[in-house]
Amino acid sequence: MTIRMLLPAVLLAGGLTFPSVAEEPETSSILIRNISGYVVIDDEHIALRSGSSRAYLVTLDNRCWGLRFGSAIGTSFRENRRISNPRFEYITTGEDRCYIDTIELVDSVEIARELVAERAEAENDSAPES
Repeated sequence: MTIRMLLPAVLLAGGLTFPSVAEEPETSSILIRNISGYVVIDDEHIALRSGSSRAYLVTLDNRCWGLRFGSAIGTSFRENRRISNPRFEYITTGEDRCYIDTIELVDSVEIARELVAERAEAENDSAPES
């Protein structure tokens, strides 16, 4: 199974675009730095805040039922750490350990929310009708 790390959004002549998988860095790693908070998007996605204008979209391997009800979460990684394989990392809700599938650097929590909604819509559109 291949793990994809998404690159940060790219500023083009027409404006800012969403993160894409255009090119993978050679090391397939991401540097986590200066986490200052988090926002639970849904049972599978969390946005970790990094300063006032950056965020990391964390997609979990499976639904993590304790996310919405916990008052605090923890991570298995420390700040300012390069992560090469996020599947060895996890979010903890106190009772549950929820393993990470991907970590993506995005420009804001709002963009992280939009990405999750856009992907859910694309997944629903491609689902066979019954």
